[in-house]
Amino acid sequence: MTNGASINAVNSKEYNRRLLLRHILNTSVSRSDIASLTGLTRAGAGVIVDSLIRDGFLEEEVVKKTGKGRSPKKLLIRDNALYALGINITRLGCSLGICGLNGTIFIRKSFPASSWKTRDEAVEFICRLLENLIEDSEIDRKKIIGIGITTPGPVDSTRGEILTPPDFEYWNFYPITKIFENKFGISAYLENNAIARTIEEQYYGLGKIFEDFINLVVENGIGGGIVINNDLIKGAGGCGSELGHMSINNHGKKCFCGNIGCLEMYANPKHFIAEACRKGHPVSAWNDIAMAAEKGSKFFIEMVIKMAGFLACECTSLINLFEPQAIIISGELSQNSSMLLKLIHKQVNENRINRNIRKVEIISSNTDQSQGVMAAATLVFNHYLSSPIK
Repeated sequence: MTNGASINAVNSKEYNRRLLLRHILNTSVSRSDIASLTGLTRAGAGVIVDSLIRDGFLEEEVVKKTGKGRSPKKLLIRDNALYALGINITRLGCSLGICGLNGTIFIRKSFPASSWKTRDEAVEFICRLLENLIEDSEIDRKKIIGIGITTPGPVDSTRGEILTPPDFEYWNFYPITKIFENKFGISAYLENNAIARTIEEQYYGLGKIFEDFINLVVENGIGGGIVINNDLIKGAGGCGSELGHMSINNHGKKCFCGNIGCLEMYANPKHFIAEACRKGHPVSAWNDIAMAAEKGSKFFIEMVIKMAGFLACECTSLINLFEPQAIIISGELSQNSSMLLKLIHKQVNENRINRNIRKVEIISSNTDQSQGVMAAATLVFNHYLSSPIK
């Protein structure tokens, strides 16, 4: 075998290993399912499964079967297969941690922005804490395959540079991935936090059951991600999917982005919190509003109805434009969301153009418990599992 042929054989084997890991992440499978899912022969799939078990990536769990015959063995990715460091930097502070390929969050810490005064201080602070977390967790450092970093957008994910997010000025045009790569000696990846959460939904959330879905992230800023035929749509420059800057009122408020009537100007939870406090109903988070509405408060029910109206307008436009199977609501609004989702669903189903043809799910995310750390780490795992083998 020539040297070139030998390299191609090794690359092909590694590609198939990663393909198999991706399928196991997406769905519950046994050995017998692998061949049909991947297109490999049963013998070829078996060889790869055996090598992944031998190398510590997989384990088999026996599933009890009723009736006669042997029980199938479900393939699971081990907790210690691979690790990624996740860093989520926001306007309010930073969350960071260590995550596993199977979606396990081993350790996570959060800190307010008051912990530093400049971006250089912030980087030193984060690096020092990551080193402490690695030491405290006692994980195998050789299995850490990268660092994922998320911030408000826009960002240049190709160059690893934060661009000009509003109210985030001292991070402007900062080559953050190069800084962390130099500090830790491993690859680093940058993405805006809404896009990263969408990728997380594809791997670990409800998004993995849909080929076409839109993730609408609503918190202190509104963004999202669009997935069509399992592909993330980001646009020519990587700054697409700014769902918070779609206009829902062309005679409305002027947004800081320059557009008129952006969703961001109406559906940002901080506007509702400020209004409630101003009218003598002190709350500190949207969840307080949602819980009070669920308990029957007329004032807060009206607030939920108002929020639902804004989001229904956005969702209707998105459905008419992309016809997804589902819209997933993420961020602050994902907790205690039953009333909000019912109201959005009702309005959308009265107005979307395909309302009599097919169903569109409007559901709440189940991946919002990690404070963005798992979303950041998923950037690393996505690159590992999806990138061409060189």
